Amino acid sequence: MIFRVLGLLLIAASAHAADPAPRPSGSRLYTPPTLGRPVPTNPFQCERLLRYKGKILSCDTHMSNDGEGLRPIYEGTPEALQELDVYQRNRKRVRLGGYTGTFSIVLFLANPLIANLVTKDQSKRDSLKTTLRLTGVAITLGSAVYGISYLKANEEHLNRSITRFNDRHPTDQIELIYKTEF
Repeated sequence: MIFRVLGLLLIAASAHAADPAPRPSGSRLYTPPTLGRPVPTNPFQCERLLRYKGKILSCDTHMSNDGEGLRPIYEGTPEALQELDVYQRNRKRVRLGGYTGTFSIVLFLANPLIANLVTKDQSKRDSLKTTLRLTGVAITLGSAVYGISYLKANEEHLNRSITRFNDRHPTDQIELIYKTEF
């Protein structure tokens, strides 16, 4: 019912939208110049760089710490590529911990609503609220510990991929550099 009302309101509002201004025939559309996006400043940034053949290159893409900058260098070294693939797969798997943590926070915050829906007895409702709160906190802490420890252990795959590349190419070594800014 509420969706029907919202839909009708949306249709009614869009029916009175202004028509675009008429343009003289033959005129070209003008797009104003775009403003450059400001670079977000992160006071606790840690950028991973690598030194390869005397050049400083980025280890990661601009979107995330995925080690994708190493892939073109690793082309002739399948062992290093395998470790890099494992590293990237594991980074995607850690999202499950984030989803679990989000669910448990919702469980913690919605415990009064859930308890009221499940039972009408006040004593049972209070004990259910307490149980849901404790469960929410425990799962949140557990998923945070899981995610942090999994990410730390996963960094070993990236280091192992660099080691395997360096073993196969003793003249063209890769050095990982951490650049921190505070």
